[in-house]
Amino acid sequence: MIGSGWMIKPVAGSNIKFFGIPSRSSTPAVTPISLDGANGTFLQGKKALEPELDFNSYIFEVFPDGKQMITTSGGYIFDDAVSYNGKPAGDGYAFTCFTFDKENNQILGGTANKTIEVFTVSGKSHVKTYYPKLVPVRIFIIHSKLVVIGTTSPQQFDRWGGPKTVAIEFIDL
Repeated sequence: MIGSGWMIKPVAGSNIKFFGIPSRSSTPAVTPISLDGANGTFLQGKKALEPELDFNSYIFEVFPDGKQMITTSGGYIFDDAVSYNGKPAGDGYAFTCFTFDKENNQILGGTANKTIEVFTVSGKSHVKTYYPKLVPVRIFIIHSKLVVIGTTSPQQFDRWGGPKTVAIEFIDL
């Protein structure tokens, strides 16, 4: 049912629920997926077919509560029924990756403009901006440090894959 070429992210606190986005499809979609605990088969849920949103399987994360996910360079948020649920405040961001600061209840989004934008999870209002030296590809929080895996150019990104070369940068939170 799923085949190859999917990016699948687990829902926190569950070992049978996932969100998936196909990485090689002309009609990308967000798809909630469940594993049947009795026999281990995949059960595919409703798809959100929104080609104009430019889904990218490399740009999506599941919220820590497992009830929403954030995706696309526009930062669109969908709930677990695949209904559109808004986006972080502001326009003009070209997001390249996301992570969550669970302690402060915040969304962090790396952008093609070499910034990391911080938003509240509840109100999605802008909190602050960090300025890494790299275009973020993946971001993590480890021991009060923002770990940025990045590249020097946003042009290294495309819908079918990530950058060819990366470096690591650490930023104090």
